[in-house]
Amino acid sequence: LYQLKGLPTLVVWGEEDLLIDSKESRRMVERIPGVKIISFENAGHGLNWQCDQAINRALLKHLWAADEALKLANTTADKEPHLKAC
Repeated sequence: LYQLKGLPTLVVWGEEDLLIDSKESRRMVERIPGVKIISFENAGHGLNWQCDQAINRALLKHLWAADEALKLANTTADKEPHLKAC
C-alpha cells in the first residue's frame, strides 16, 4: 500500500459493516501514506446507498482536490522536463 504514496487516496467505510471489520480497515489505511479516511457511524457494508448523499459529496470534494493538485503538478511540469502534462 506504500505504492499509493503521493496519490490522492480516499477510504470510506461503515462502522457497522458486518463483512469487513473496522479494525482491519484501520490497519489497512495506516499503511497508505497521506490517506484521507471517512467513516460513517450508522452505516454498514451497503454504505454507498445508506449514505449516498454524504458519500457523493465526499467523493466530489476529494476528486476536486485531486484535480486541483494535478493542475498544480502540471504547472510544475512545465518547468521540469521529466514530468509530462496530460
